[in-house]
Amino acid sequence: MSARPSQTIALCLHLARACEARRQPGDRDKMLVLAGAAAAALGLHTVAGRCRRKILAQNPGHLIGHHESFAQAAADDEFAHYLKQLERAFPPEKLEHMLASLEIDMASERATYASDYEYAAALLGTTIDELERASREVPKPKGEPLPARRIRWWLVVVLSAVLLAMVIAGVWLLLESRL
Repeated sequence: MSARPSQTIALCLHLARACEARRQPGDRDKMLVLAGAAAAALGLHTVAGRCRRKILAQNPGHLIGHHESFAQAAADDEFAHYLKQLERAFPPEKLEHMLASLEIDMASERATYASDYEYAAALLGTTIDELERASREVPKPKGEPLPARRIRWWLVVVLSAVLLAMVIAGVWLLLESRL
């Protein structure tokens, strides 16, 4: 059985909470990325934003930190590749199996909330009002977002080596011409 996108959000948020309780921050972040991406795809940007903030609170160097939102990250090739890897590693059936192993009856738990949005907020340890307030406090970028910039260290090293070789060759030619 394949999960609906709103179920995927709930599955991943449950699993993220379980990973956090078990002190597995890497796995928690993976579940939050999957939940945040699914939330952004459904237009639940406040839920996606909360997932992003939770990731960055514990892991400020995470890839999602290079982007203002999951929606912006989706346009980045590196993030899209990372997300695709996570989706392959954790298909809906595997997520459902993992949740079943925790003995959580998601259907009966979900029934206690008025909406999927309220349920997601509860799984994130917050309320709808708090999600809305937090989304208003985040400054919106003006104009087109700048692409994420990463330093390609291998390129810096290669260019530095070439420059050093050119300087050495120049000094050698200069000394050679004086002899």
